[in-house]
Amino acid sequence: MSGRHYELLELLQNADEQMVYQAGQPWAEKKKRFPVSAWACAACIALVIFAGTVGIFHEQVVAAIREFTTRISEIIVNRKDLQPYTEVINQTQTKDGVSMTLDEVVLDSHRILATVEVSSDVPVVIDDRGLSNQWPLLASVKMDGEYLDSLMMSQYMTDLPGQYVLEYSVEEGEIPQNFSEVELFINYGMTNAESQWENKVDFTYSFAATKQELLRKSATIPIDADITAGDGLVFHLEEITYTDASARMKMTCNKEPGTRTEEDGDSYYSLPYYYSLDVEDDRGNCMSFDVLENSYNDETRGLTCESFLGTPPEESTAYLDISLVRFKPVFVMEEENGKEPEEEKVGEIRVGLEH
Repeated sequence: MSGRHYELLELLQNADEQMVYQAGQPWAEKKKRFPVSAWACAACIALVIFAGTVGIFHEQVVAAIREFTTRISEIIVNRKDLQPYTEVINQTQTKDGVSMTLDEVVLDSHRILATVEVSSDVPVVIDDRGLSNQWPLLASVKMDGEYLDSLMMSQYMTDLPGQYVLEYSVEEGEIPQNFSEVELFINYGMTNAESQWENKVDFTYSFAATKQELLRKSATIPIDADITAGDGLVFHLEEITYTDASARMKMTCNKEPGTRTEEDGDSYYSLPYYYSLDVEDDRGNCMSFDVLENSYNDETRGLTCESFLGTPPEESTAYLDISLVRFKPVFVMEEENGKEPEEEKVGEIRVGLEH
């Protein structure tokens, strides 16, 4: 585990602002999530300390999770069967007035999803800007005693108090081919009325893995197409690698898309916009991919795109409709009344596939 992850465990307040999906709306109108950058967080403490100690809570949240269950497939609006990837945990721990139940964990080839239910002696307060005074974060993961380096950590609040989905995406090849024990380190943070960091409760859940053989079962769809990203930037979409549980897209850029900063021995990359790609196949399966700025490779100009919401494409699909939108990064403290920054569609293509 790198030094930047130890910093993150100690400094939970360095989380970026979080957006919650509204999957009940038409696909084109769904809201995008803003991923937590593990590298940028460790380097931007002063800048995002306020944004990191709150989470945006929208009045309307995913329709598919209004009746909350422990089926992650319903929460992420995935029509495929995730049972083969799902470990049912149902472990409850209580510490310092906070009770947390880890319901389910989905283990995929490049990410971990967990559903938790939390209750606290401190009431959850949503202010007039839509900001919550407490939230959980899956801060770190171990498999067989080894930490997994992360690309992104995100959390999503349902419209039922105390219920969350936690996401932990890892770098390529980080999840081992074979493992038996998994440890999840979940932080639960609380702030005071002035949105100042007040308390953090740490939870550790350990369980035996039974579904790890499925991590090797993935398929790849070659894309090999360009899509404009605005301001002279072009993304070359290479391929989508997916399982029934999730999908990841690889792409390269025609020019340097952002800037790299070195600070206190750490390096982080930042893009001028948040970019998101909506992908729909000819069967109506839709997914939304976020471009992860941490993943930028200086030598290849490569970027990784991660999908949280939707159903992966079918291997036999005839085409993919892909649209690219961008959001100007805006910190929560600069937003008015919790309003999301407006999205701008900058590119749209249809990619025919050969089989």
